[in-house]
Amino acid sequence: MKQNKRIENFIPFFATLLIFGANPPWFFWGIGYPIILFSAILIFLLNIKAFNKISTKEISFFALIIGLMSYFVILKGLGEIRISSLVFFLVLFGMFFLKRDLKNNSFELITKTYAVILGVSFVAWFINNFVFELPFKYDLNYGEILGKFDNITFYNYLFFIQPQLDYVRFYSIFDEPGVVGTLSAFILYGQRYALNKWYNLIIFIASIFTFSIAFYVITFLGMLFVFIYEKKIGFVVIMSSILALLSGFLMTLDSFKVVVLNRFSDFDDVFSRRSGGYINQFYDNLIESNYIYFGRSLDFFQNNKYLIDGQGYKIFVIEYGMFGLILIIFLYFYIFLKNRNLYTFVLLLIFLISFIQRPFLFTPWQILLFIVICSYLNNNQISRKV
Repeated sequence: MKQNKRIENFIPFFATLLIFGANPPWFFWGIGYPIILFSAILIFLLNIKAFNKISTKEISFFALIIGLMSYFVILKGLGEIRISSLVFFLVLFGMFFLKRDLKNNSFELITKTYAVILGVSFVAWFINNFVFELPFKYDLNYGEILGKFDNITFYNYLFFIQPQLDYVRFYSIFDEPGVVGTLSAFILYGQRYALNKWYNLIIFIASIFTFSIAFYVITFLGMLFVFIYEKKIGFVVIMSSILALLSGFLMTLDSFKVVVLNRFSDFDDVFSRRSGGYINQFYDNLIESNYIYFGRSLDFFQNNKYLIDGQGYKIFVIEYGMFGLILIIFLYFYIFLKNRNLYTFVLLLIFLISFIQRPFLFTPWQILLFIVICSYLNNNQISRKV
């Protein structure tokens, strides 16, 4: 029995590894998917004994999974079999039936690992851009390593990377500031913006310099709910002071004006710009056709590469249709119901808002993160049932 518990204790490590395999630092580029697959299999196998203890109360979950797999794996797999779909369900099974304390430990480890990464890279990035230039760097070609069309070259300073562009944003060691912004927005909400803890404060300050609209919008909405709901007047004063100090510095940066202020001035168009012109036009035609219900085949984008431009919910709908969208939202809603309180309800809304501009609900890392954050928030003593 003790040996089984020791084996289970490795699950938080592999859950953390999966998160960073799916959102790979530069040294994981090109091997991110094998890391995801390896982690998913081990999460499933290390928790496989838990399936013997599943009660009849979970029959609704199995019915839902059969429906989801019938559509996403079998029906959609007729056009192209995607291993990532099977990995999604491996992670879903492994994490859904995981003990609550291991789910909470997973979220804590993900948060602290992420904070250490951001903390080290932010200090190095800030020194390089605002104090003195670091003496070491080398070119790193993004498209060449990942086999993508993106012809982006980064300056690699080991502790952080920076694209060879005219403006400055904080990328940390990831390929997009949006990766940092999205991860930070989810994690900080899960931590209920407890900025008195060192790891949350690091994540918050570093993420401000990503100039990620998603981070700003989601964090503002999340903070608004948490601070009002918990009546944290003191935190409101502290946050206002921090933001007042930072805003004066940020307003001196041309990159902040270009990336943030100009986009907020045309906020209505922010989401439409997440998809390219070709895909926007194609989507408009799609909604007038029968393909809107079940989507195109999964090899559609592979055969029409000119449409691959930007990100957004339209890509998911084109591939899986409105039926697939309803199914995946229902899965997240089901997980919310199993961890039902106001915090997890707002978490569900946050994930759905994020889906509009980053369509990753049907990915192993987002379902994993949603499950562990739901557990973490539901475990909180002050949470109230809906």
